[in-house]
Amino acid sequence: KQTDFDGQFTYSMIRSVDFNGSTPILITHYPNPIAETVRFEFTSNSATPANYVIYDAMGNMVYRGNTSTQPGINNLELDLSKLSSGIYIIKMEVDGTQLTDKFLKQ
Repeated sequence: KQTDFDGQFTYSMIRSVDFNGSTPILITHYPNPIAETVRFEFTSNSATPANYVIYDAMGNMVYRGNTSTQPGINNLELDLSKLSSGIYIIKMEVDGTQLTDKFLKQ
């Protein structure tokens, strides 16, 4: 039910939402900010390779790699101690879906 400022209202159709879909989601990374190593946790629906690329704030690629995944929650731990301080973006492809996350390096 949606009520307008003038008191009039309308009803909308009920829609169901499925949160158990098959889309991988980049859950989190920690710590933030990072000093040397960072751990990314993400989900996958199948045992497939995941490719990832890390870019600096200017869009320059600074790190690239791949990892194997299993269905469910996966962890990717990276040593980024050689990176300069700043903001970085990781782009990861898992199950054909592109995931993006931003993190701060001290």
